[in-house]
Amino acid sequence: MFRPILLFLMIIMPPKALSLTDFGYISYETEPSLETLKSSKFGKLKNSHISPGVKYHAIKFDLSNRSDSTVTKMLRLPPVIANLTFYVISTDGSVATFKSGINVPFSERPILDHGYAIEIDLEAEESKKIFVVANSPFPFNFSLKIYSPKEFSIRLFVENALYLIT
Repeated sequence: MFRPILLFLMIIMPPKALSLTDFGYISYETEPSLETLKSSKFGKLKNSHISPGVKYHAIKFDLSNRSDSTVTKMLRLPPVIANLTFYVISTDGSVATFKSGINVPFSERPILDHGYAIEIDLEAEESKKIFVVANSPFPFNFSLKIYSPKEFSIRLFVENALYLIT
């Protein structure tokens, strides 16, 4: 029996330092390439219920540093997604690709975390376009969280401490 996939976007970031714009959502029957993502018309997510039968879900957004210094952020998704691909496109056109998810061995993940995280460095006044493609054979909550490295470390410490005492 299919349970609807819930798609939420939760962002934790200082409002003066960063901006998140051009957010969009699209779904695909087959795994999209980066070129397909770049040429696709992303729409707005009207509700949190995703139609059954769709195998791949993608979000895109621009993350911009509006400060005069370099900013490092951690992007994190929950630990129940089978396959994740992050594409981070810099203003010079260079692309960094990160794979994660249940099907990626823990030792091969970009950051050793039970969730799925990547680190993004933004120079002063720099913007990056980010695509995230996810698929899973079971329902998942697609909640993207953005942390500073310090917030991320504290979050991991608290989660691991709670895990050890339960």
